[in-house]
Amino acid sequence: MEEGASSSRRRSMSLSVCDPVEELSLVRTVSRTWLRGYSDSTVLDALLVLDNLFTDAIRSGRTPRHVWLGFNSEGRLELEIIATQPSRQIASLGPLLISGGLGRLMLEDLTHSWGVESDEHQQRMWAVLEMTSWSLGQ
Repeated sequence: MEEGASSSRRRSMSLSVCDPVEELSLVRTVSRTWLRGYSDSTVLDALLVLDNLFTDAIRSGRTPRHVWLGFNSEGRLELEIIATQPSRQIASLGPLLISGGLGRLMLEDLTHSWGVESDEHQQRMWAVLEMTSWSLGQ
C-alpha cells in the first residue's frame, strides 16, 4: 500500500491497494489515524461508511485499487473507492450497494450524499459525510 497526504483543514489522503482482502484492516487503521482529532463517534461513522464501500466492491466481484479521503470546500469529508474489473472470473453477488439492504440504509443514514458510477473498466463508489467535533482547531 502506498500513501500520500497533504496538510491543512482541506487536506486529502490517498492509498493504493495491492491486496484488498489482506489490506482492509490497514486501510481502516490508516484512515482512523488520518481522522485523528474528530470525536470517536464521527470517526466511527466515517470508518463504517468506508468499510461498507470497500467491502461492497469486493462482494460485487471487483477489486478495490484506490482509496481517497479528503475534505471539500464545505468542510465535508469525501470518501472514494475506485475498483477495477477482476482479472479473473470471480463469482459476483451483484450490485449490492445499488440494490439495497442494510448497507444502503446505513449509507442513507450516515452520509450527506453517496453514489456509484461504473463503466466497463472500473467502478467509483463515493460518499460525503458531515464531520463534526473537530478538536484540533484547524
